[in-house]
Amino acid sequence: LEAGNTEAAVGDWNRAAQQHISAGEYDAALKVFDQITAHRPDDAYAHYVRAQVLQQQGDPQAAREAYERALELGIEDASAHEKLVRLLLDVLKADLDRATTLAERAVALERDPATQARYIKTLAECYYQKEMYTEALEQVATAFEAAESLAVRLECFSLQVEINLALGNDEA
Repeated sequence: LEAGNTEAAVGDWNRAAQQHISAGEYDAALKVFDQITAHRPDDAYAHYVRAQVLQQQGDPQAAREAYERALELGIEDASAHEKLVRLLLDVLKADLDRATTLAERAVALERDPATQARYIKTLAECYYQKEMYTEALEQVATAFEAAESLAVRLECFSLQVEINLALGNDEA
């Protein structure tokens, strides 16, 4: 690609990749994002979306690397942090310290109260898995109070019960 055509080509590639994603054609989307990141290795957003495609394809380790690259490049998106936390907690079941740091950052970045409540619940899960039960209970209570949806409140209640059982308390 010539320097002047790079931006136009990346725009075309982004549109093509999004079309592939919408059609469920993740292999094709990944090839497009590989082209974008080859020509623009410092494009944090491309690495972020590439991570989501890799995760959708069932390649959690490659997804983690792409999420980490996007964060390293400075993507300041709360959902990017939270998606990596969920990957670490739910799929890889690894690196609880990193997951906790990312969850704390997601909470700090998020401005929408309903979404922030979900992220606070995720932070409570991190503390719970690290056996930091007092902190987990504090965060789950905060998430419950901030939650606007019944689904998030039920998830908070369920997590509170789990934490209390871990503590040996018979009542939620």
